[in-house]
Amino acid sequence: MELRRSTLAKVLVGVFVLNLVVMGAGAYLAYQEAPPIPKGVVGPDGDRIATDADVRHGKVVFQQDGLMNHGSILGNGAYFGPDYTADALDLKVREMRDYYAREEHGRPYGALSESERAAIDARVESDLSDGDVSGPVEYSPAEAYAHRQVREIYDRELVQLLFWARLPGDSMIVLATAMFAVDVVRKLGSIRETTAEDALRRRIPDRVLASDD
Repeated sequence: MELRRSTLAKVLVGVFVLNLVVMGAGAYLAYQEAPPIPKGVVGPDGDRIATDADVRHGKVVFQQDGLMNHGSILGNGAYFGPDYTADALDLKVREMRDYYAREEHGRPYGALSESERAAIDARVESDLSDGDVSGPVEYSPAEAYAHRQVREIYDRELVQLLFWARLPGDSMIVLATAMFAVDVVRKLGSIRETTAEDALRRRIPDRVLASDD
């Protein structure tokens, strides 16, 4: 059966309109189901930890740098960088566990018995699941502590990243190798008066050093 041009045009227009309707409905549903943004975060004593403006600004920065793609994209996201959402949550849980372990048992989390760790895990899960985003989110003492610790960890990593980024390529490689060599020697207990250069020469064959020159 031969299609007329007018019929084909009507079909194409119908498909185009249907596509617009589906895309519009998807955008509307995505907007309606978007995770709510809390009206700030406060600590157990009522001190402000973050405002809703801080949360929105963090969301903008996260999206501008495409960090939501790290760790995803059909398994290739790891090539772009670490999944900061999962990494931050993992660090927060670790710090909260350590907080409760030291507060309740005076020992680190790893030194506790299985039953003690299970009880602490339940408290951490309860803390993380509690919260009403209709108002400011109230952190428990453990959450407030973990928040400060995670920020300090990322601050240190950012400083190190900026330091390495300012170094020329060859200097970065030499310095990184020297730091690694000194650290290995120190862990073996034979650091004494050994310099980074000596440590490198003990571990890297002379022919390699000569070829680099």
